[in-house]
Amino acid sequence: MNTQSQPTPGGTWVPEWSLADKFRKARQSIDLDQRAFAEKLGVQSGTYQQWEAGRARPRHVVATAKRIEMLTGISATWILGLETAEPRPASPNGAVARPEGFEPPTF
Repeated sequence: MNTQSQPTPGGTWVPEWSLADKFRKARQSIDLDQRAFAEKLGVQSGTYQQWEAGRARPRHVVATAKRIEMLTGISATWILGLETAEPRPASPNGAVARPEGFEPPTF
């Protein structure tokens, strides 16, 4: 995982995901291995493995991001780094919902 830190006002940092990290996260979100995901994208598994390892990039990055969006529902703008906010679901009343596993403890 190749991350860079971005300082925030509170002195904490927010990781910045590389394109390879975002490809991996998208693939894992639909629970496919690299070979099956590459097949669905229409590329050789070795080619996709190189992308996910960060050793190569797709020739047509935008088209690839759009294909990943169609497969996973993850925004191509997020994959391409054009949208910096992490996608979060909203509750029916408009408040931001916490991702599963991050609920506050109840005692």
